Amino acid sequence: TAQSEGPLQRVYMCQASAEALATSSSSTPTACLLLGTIQRERKDLRSGRKPKTSLSSTTNEEEYCTAARVHAIWQPRGATTTSSDLSSSYNVNALLEYHTSKHVRRVAETLGLQPIGWIFQYPHDPNRHDNDGLPVQGPDVRAAAQLQIMAMQLVGRTEGARFVTLAMDGTTGATEAFSLSDVAVQMTAEGILEDKDPSSPPQEGRFLKTNVPVVVDGKETHTVDSVLCLVNMALLSHKSGAYADGVASNVVKKKSGGLTKKTKKRLSSALLANDDAALLETLCSFSLLVALTERLSTDEAEVLLETVRKFSRGQKKGTKLDMALKRKLGEVLEV
Repeated sequence: TAQSEGPLQRVYMCQASAEALATSSSSTPTACLLLGTIQRERKDLRSGRKPKTSLSSTTNEEEYCTAARVHAIWQPRGATTTSSDLSSSYNVNALLEYHTSKHVRRVAETLGLQPIGWIFQYPHDPNRHDNDGLPVQGPDVRAAAQLQIMAMQLVGRTEGARFVTLAMDGTTGATEAFSLSDVAVQMTAEGILEDKDPSSPPQEGRFLKTNVPVVVDGKETHTVDSVLCLVNMALLSHKSGAYADGVASNVVKKKSGGLTKKTKKRLSSALLANDDAALLETLCSFSLLVALTERLSTDEAEVLLETVRKFSRGQKKGTKLDMALKRKLGEVLEV
């Protein structure tokens, strides 16, 4: 039986990151982990509603919903493949490396971010939508469940279950949002879904094979329609996440991990002009902060991240980096 509602009701995708992904090479679809925050908010977002006062603020749970807001994306090396196999156009194992990437996790946690979902691109394929089909197919359901299980291990069962799957048409950029059903995650965790042998032909279409019989519509079967594993969710956008930088290759070189010339130029110009606002604005980039803090001491990295977080949360006046850290950044840029 299909699940009618998930733990999340809406997700706000960072527009800057979505556009960067949509305009990247559609011939090599990719996948990214979504980092952000979870919050409760009113269901009615219309402006002009009567504000609550301390005397009239009786909380009605029906007026609120749970929403996720994307502030950055993380794309590890190896997350992209040029395979012509439509079912393996991304490498989910690369995204699962977030669990063991202690440095990346430390940066995210210091900035107040957690894994709240993932986004994958798929080659434009009309067959995905045939017969009322959805863009999320069998292999995508398995990948989403593996990533959600990882999130639950990192931040707890309740918080980690608030995990979203965004499917983007690699040609048009059209994107849809879903939650996984509890049963889909449970079947993956218990090994009920059949593991795909990488050397075997790709599992086609929207159906998932199971290792043991399962009951669907009162009948035993070894096949589960991916539609039954998904819960619809509202997809909205916000202009730019607090630490958005689109795809990592805009900031960090793919092979060496060093900063791109464009990034170095922006940072150098802000440092030379002694323009703290411009410097901190540039530093509000997750990929950049990951790369820079790898080259700093633990104490220096913590000061940098805390200062950037303070700036990104709106405390722009009076927020500055101390001179010692500026000199250190200058040294990093010279390397």
